[in-house]
Amino acid sequence: MFPGIPHLLESNFSKLEHLFESPDVHFYTREVYITDDEMSVATRLAEVNKKFKDKVVIGSYPKLDNSYYQVKATLQSEEEEPVEEAYRHLLSLLPPEVIVKYEPCPAEHAASRVYELAEQCPLVKHAITVIEDCLNRYKLSEMCISFNGGKDCTMLLHLIYAALQKLYPDRTESLQLLYIRCDLPFPEVELFIHESADR
Repeated sequence: MFPGIPHLLESNFSKLEHLFESPDVHFYTREVYITDDEMSVATRLAEVNKKFKDKVVIGSYPKLDNSYYQVKATLQSEEEEPVEEAYRHLLSLLPPEVIVKYEPCPAEHAASRVYELAEQCPLVKHAITVIEDCLNRYKLSEMCISFNGGKDCTMLLHLIYAALQKLYPDRTESLQLLYIRCDLPFPEVELFIHESADR
């Protein structure tokens, strides 16, 4: 167990990676994202730890800057079954409304998730069909989307990204974005726009 805020420590792990590598060891991990604060779930985590402490390592990581969850609980072992048992036990102790289906790396699974949604929602399916038609007719260098950081254009950007991942996963060129800056933009929106462009 390491003290402190995880992302500050994690940023330095790549420098020490060679010290921890072992081809003979494999860890099985489960993660649970929780909307309650750490103190609210501490007794439940302690109960799981008490029951599985000989086989499973329990971690609890508060996330102060995330709007989706407040705590990430991790369960880790060199054996798969104890991790799965501990995971099921933890889920049984937590109220369902505090458990978040959080995707830590959404870009990796964007295409499959969006296309699954398209099968359930006719409007998304229609939007994807229009985007695919556009991608089949034009090069990315001939396309541009207006992006101001709002929810509509962010959704459009996600749909385009998913279609690109499915149709042209090996592409190298980037999509062009057009941002028309207003007189008094919100700093948070400006930051989001720049972060989006850098991805």
